[in-house]
Amino acid sequence: MSATDAPSNKDAPTPAQRKLDSRLRDEIARRSSGVPLPVRAALHRVEIDDKERALVEIRARLLTQLGWRVERLKGTVVSSSLEYRSMVAWVPLAKLEMLAADTTVKAIAPAPKSTNLRSQGR
Repeated sequence: MSATDAPSNKDAPTPAQRKLDSRLRDEIARRSSGVPLPVRAALHRVEIDDKERALVEIRARLLTQLGWRVERLKGTVVSSSLEYRSMVAWVPLAKLEMLAADTTVKAIAPAPKSTNLRSQGR
């Protein structure tokens, strides 16, 4: 290989994959390969329902159009906030990368766990 040849890196993430949180990328890879869940991953599990959909938070510029896209991908919007440009939705795990490829999407991560003030002693 000459000095002008750039090394090819087939393992480099695509722009859409870079928008996906590493926990989501790991879960997609694990399910596609059939490898059991490692012990350390159990601490940071991605919530998956019986329809193989992940509960995710999507950060995006245009939430209305994105909501329609989520529904076309057989997902369900749980909530959205125009103020924070954020949407929580159940999205098929196999469709997350396709959704991340949308130019209005900034990032997709597992949805944050809700906190109950009563459980915190208030």
